[in-house]
Amino acid sequence: MTNQTVEFYQNIASLFTSTVVALNILGNFYYNTSLDVSIPVILSHFTLDFYFCKPDVKLHHYFGLSVILFKLFHNVATEDHYIVTLSFYKTEISTFFYVFKLLFDTYHVKNVPLKTVNNILFFATFFKYRIYDYYVNVISNPFIYDSLQKYVDDSVIQYLFLYTSIYGMFMLNLYWFMILCKIAYKPIESFFQKSTVILLSHRILTYSYFANIFISYYIYSLQENVSYIFDIIGIIALSFGNYYYHNEVAKYYEDNNEIEYTSYELIKPFFVDKLSIHMRSFLCIATSLYYTSSPLIYISFLVHISSITRLIIYMYELKMEDKRIVYDVKDENSMHFLTTTNMLISAPVLFDTFTNIYHSPDIFSRIHIFFITVALGLVLKINPFYEMNHVVFHMLLMLQTAYFCFCNLR
Repeated sequence: MTNQTVEFYQNIASLFTSTVVALNILGNFYYNTSLDVSIPVILSHFTLDFYFCKPDVKLHHYFGLSVILFKLFHNVATEDHYIVTLSFYKTEISTFFYVFKLLFDTYHVKNVPLKTVNNILFFATFFKYRIYDYYVNVISNPFIYDSLQKYVDDSVIQYLFLYTSIYGMFMLNLYWFMILCKIAYKPIESFFQKSTVILLSHRILTYSYFANIFISYYIYSLQENVSYIFDIIGIIALSFGNYYYHNEVAKYYEDNNEIEYTSYELIKPFFVDKLSIHMRSFLCIATSLYYTSSPLIYISFLVHISSITRLIIYMYELKMEDKRIVYDVKDENSMHFLTTTNMLISAPVLFDTFTNIYHSPDIFSRIHIFFITVALGLVLKINPFYEMNHVVFHMLLMLQTAYFCFCNLR
C-alpha cells in the first residue's frame, strides 16, 4: 500500500469521525443526545490511526485517548465531564475543513474561491474551537478543576495523567496554530518591502514596552504594597533599555540598510537591552519572594550572573575572531547568534518565571503565565510573523506582565 493510499484512507477516516462528532454535538444541543455516542468511533479511529500518523498527530491521539479513558475508567459523571468532552469534540470541527484542504491539494482542485473559503473556515474554526473556546471553557474554568478533583483521589500520577492530557492538547493546538499563522501571514508580508517592515518593527518596539509601566501601575494600585516597587523599577528599566536598543537599531538600519549586531554602534545598546531584561526578571521575583525566606532568590541571582558572564564571553569571542554578525534569517551565523543569545537570556528568565508561578497564591494567574510563556517560546521558535514577530512577542509580554502583577498581589 503506497503512502498516498494510506493518506487517502486517513483523510476519509478523519472526515467520517469529524462528521460523526459534529452530528453528535448538534444532537446534544437540540435533542440532548448523549455525547458518549461518539466515543466508540473516536476510540477506533485514534487507535488505528496511531500506527500510521505523524509524530505530532500521535501526540494529539494520545491526549484525546487519555481524556476519554480517564472518563471511562473513573466512571466520571456526565455533569463533571460534560464541558471537557464537549470542548474536545468541538476541536474536531476544524478537522472537517482541514481534510477538504488536503483533498483539494491532492487532487489539484482549481476552484480558487472554494479553496479560499475553505481555508478561511479552517483557520477560523481552528482558532475558535481549538484555541479560544478550549482555553476559556477548559483551561481557565474553575469548575473543571473542582469537578475533576474528586476523581484523582489525591494521586499525583492520576493528576499528572489527566492534566498532562488536557494541557498537552492545548499546547499542541497552540503549536499548530502558530504554524497556521506563519502560512497565513507570509503572503501578507510579501506585499510590503522587507526593509520597510523591519524599520516599522523596530519603530514600534522602541515604544511598545512602555505600556507595561501603565499596566503594572494600574494592577499594583489595586492593593498597595511596598514590595511592588522592585518589580516597577525593573519594568521601567527594561522600558528604557528597550527604547535605547531598538531606537539605535532603527537608526543604524536607516543608515546602513542592515543590522550588524557586532558593530561598535550596536554592541553597547545590545548589552543595555540584555542587562535590563535580567534586571526586570530578577526584580520581579524579588517582589514575589519579598515576604519569604526562600533561598531561590540567591539561586536566581547566581543564574543571572552566570548568564551575563557567559554572554560577555560570547560577545568578546566574536569580536576577537572579528566575526561580522548581520541579521538575516537565511544566514546560519545570524541564526546561531540569535539562538545562543536568546538561550542565555531564557534560562534565568524561565527560572524566575517558574519561581513566581510556584510562590503565587493565585492559581489562575499561574496558569495564565504558564501558557503565555509557552506561547512566547513558540513565537520565538516558529517565527510565525517573520519581521513583525518581535512585535507580537512584545504584545504577549504585556499579557505576561499583567499576570505577573496579579501573581504578586499580596
